[in-house]
Amino acid sequence: MSEIPSNLALPENHRRRGRGRNVQTLRIAGIMALLVILAASTLVSDNPLLLIIVAAMATVCFMPTLREWQRSRLDVFAPVNVVAYLWFIFFGLGSIWVYTDPEGVAYDKYIVPYVTTAAWYCLLGIVAMMVGYYMFWRPVHGSIKRAIYRIHGVPYLVLVVGLGAIGGFAEIASHRLHFIGAALGSGWLNQVAQLAPLNRFAWALCWLLLFSGLATSAQRRLLLLVFLPFQIAIVATSLSDKSVAGTLAGIPLVALWYTRGKLPWRSLLALFLVLVFVVFPLFNTFRQVDPRLSFGQRLQATGVLISEWTGEEYLDRSVDVVKERLSLVNSVAVVIRDVPRWVPYANGRTLFVPTLAFLVPRVLWPGKPTLTMGTDFARTFRVVHMLDYETNMAVTVPGELCWNFSWPGIVVGMLLWGAALRWVYRRYYEGLPFDVIRVAILIVTLVEFAHFGASLAGQIANLMRTLLILEFLQWVSLRLRLLSLEFPRSTRTAE
Repeated sequence: MSEIPSNLALPENHRRRGRGRNVQTLRIAGIMALLVILAASTLVSDNPLLLIIVAAMATVCFMPTLREWQRSRLDVFAPVNVVAYLWFIFFGLGSIWVYTDPEGVAYDKYIVPYVTTAAWYCLLGIVAMMVGYYMFWRPVHGSIKRAIYRIHGVPYLVLVVGLGAIGGFAEIASHRLHFIGAALGSGWLNQVAQLAPLNRFAWALCWLLLFSGLATSAQRRLLLLVFLPFQIAIVATSLSDKSVAGTLAGIPLVALWYTRGKLPWRSLLALFLVLVFVVFPLFNTFRQVDPRLSFGQRLQATGVLISEWTGEEYLDRSVDVVKERLSLVNSVAVVIRDVPRWVPYANGRTLFVPTLAFLVPRVLWPGKPTLTMGTDFARTFRVVHMLDYETNMAVTVPGELCWNFSWPGIVVGMLLWGAALRWVYRRYYEGLPFDVIRVAILIVTLVEFAHFGASLAGQIANLMRTLLILEFLQWVSLRLRLLSLEFPRSTRTAE
């Protein structure tokens, strides 16, 4: 790559200083809250407190978007925005869905009285996250003078694509063996699967290079002729995990935003419809087929089952299942119901030692505990039968914090969560010259932050491990001269 642009159109738009029109922003936020109350009042007319809480949550969740839009530097996919959007869906809209349709959405009908309290706790959590995000660092105006990575030819991409391919397939194989009950112990497959974030990094990097016009002809051929078919194979072999397909389909859209400043609304709508009406019913039905069968036999059986559905059944297996899976507020409500009445406070038991266990390889800690947080949570809180050791339930970030330290745990934990969001954003994007490698790292961390359903220990460990692997990869690549650091042609000093 012979030219190193100082920035592209979108990053410059992101950093353009605008006059803060806080009054207008507050007016828009107030109108939004009123619209949420009016829209939801027809469904939850008998619970005005829940309406007020959900409206307040909508205001808090969309305030950063309105604020940055008013200042002409909106980054739709900034981690704080993505987390806030998902938070409102999972815990705001989810509260309304659980309250209005307990038979179809709630874990059981006995948690419905606790949904309002759960929504209140989640409102406290998102407010604390926003405070943590904006309190610890001053906003950046202008551009920070910093060298950017320059990729020399194809070898670096071959390295990351190759390592990512190995990690991606190892992760899929590990999940499949776990699903059919195979004991892995301290096998090499789990260790190789730690490279899986490199697959997402390589996927994001290739699309950033392609959309920005910085890719050479050899790099374009590598993406379209080698890496794209490989990712299709990854999706085909992971039909029991919907998040893989959604992540790989969404990353190119995020890359398009960061390179061209365009939000592909039609593509986003198409992706949403495909996820609801194709991915969810197909993947969920595929998971119900005997995993001991071959892939072709399972796929054929899946097609036969789907073909026998009526229109009403198909709608139930798509829209209703999506609502159920997105209503993560269920987990918070069940914790509030059972703790400390029947289940004692964990007091950090699910946070500190499990985080260390996730980080330390079994080869260095032979006796480390086997962590099955999803199944343990489901049985502990009586969501499934006590003899069911296979069903995983989403513990969620606020649910686990509440289980450990009640609502103060949610406030403190989300305060630190917001600080972590801002640290990652500042390190890899905010105020910096456009750099495809740093933006690719940002996109990978965005995927980690968006997994609310996983255990908090697993998320912390995955985020730390991902950043360590990616930073080490860049360090090695610099030493091997696959990369170099060079200053762009022009930068402005940050104010």
